This record gives sequence, C-alpha cells and structure tokens, in this order.
Amino acid sequence: MLKVFIKKIILKLLKIFNLTVLYTNRYNSLKEYQKDIVKILDIPSKKITEIIKIMRVSNSELFQEAYVLFKNNFKKKGILLNLEQKME
Repeated sequence: MLKVFIKKIILKLLKIFNLTVLYTNRYNSLKEYQKDIVKILDIPSKKITEIIKIMRVSNSELFQEAYVLFKNNFKKKGILLNLEQKME
C-alpha cells in the first residue's frame, strides 16, 4: 500500500515538471519501432505510393499484402499464401 502511494506521488511530481517514467519494456518496443522507421525511410517514394494504394484496399489486419508485394518488387502475378500457427 505504501509502495503504491509513493509511486503515485513520484509520478505526480514528475508530471508537474512535464516528465514521465519510461519502463524498460516500453523502451525496448520503441527501439524496435525506430528500426522499422529507418527501414521505411529507405524505401523510394514511388514504392511508398504503391504501398499506400494497396493498404487502402487491403482486407488484412497487418497489411500482409503490401509487405509481400514490396518484398517481391511488386510482381503482378502470384499467390499470397497466409499460414497461421494456432497457439494452444
């Protein structure tokens, strides 16, 4: 109980100075996100335009079609086979 109270006080004090606590797991996910952004910035603008067009009509949650087409240099003919592993 005291630990939670102290934590709340510290967080409120930090907020006064416009500061926050960044937890390790959040920091690590931000580092991964940064790597993805760097990869995106290396994509030529013409291809980004094509990817956005595909994403607008995509039915998938994660835009797998756009990723696969990009990785295969936007081939016009082919099949996207999506295999899912069921977790038990």
